[in-house]
Amino acid sequence: MTEKRAQYRKQQRQDSVKRLLKRAQTNKDSLSNEKDDLNVNPDFTRDRNKSDSRLGEEKILSSRPTTRVKQKQLNNSEIRENKIKRLKNRLNLAIIIVLLLIVLVFVALFNL
Repeated sequence: MTEKRAQYRKQQRQDSVKRLLKRAQTNKDSLSNEKDDLNVNPDFTRDRNKSDSRLGEEKILSSRPTTRVKQKQLNNSEIRENKIKRLKNRLNLAIIIVLLLIVLVFVALFNL
C-alpha cells in the first residue's frame, strides 16, 4: 500500500488537471447558457461597420513607414543604457557597503 513520492505526485497532478478541466467545462457551459438569456441594451452594443472601419484605418497607418519605430528603437537603447548605468551604481554601492562592514568587523575583533 505504500506509494513512492513520485507516484503520489503524479497522481495528484493528474487529479488536479482533471478537476481544472472539469471546472473549465462547467464554466463554459454556464457562460453559453447565460449568453442565450442575456438582454443587452442596443445602445451599448458594438456596430460592426464602425469597428471594421477603425481596423482598416489602423492597418493603413501601420503600413506607412514612420520614424516612430526608429525613435522607439533609440529610446529602447537609451532605456537599456540607463538601466545598465543604474545597476552598475547599485552594485558599486553594495560593494562599498560590504567592504565597510568587513572593516567594521575587523576593527571590532582586533580592538575589543
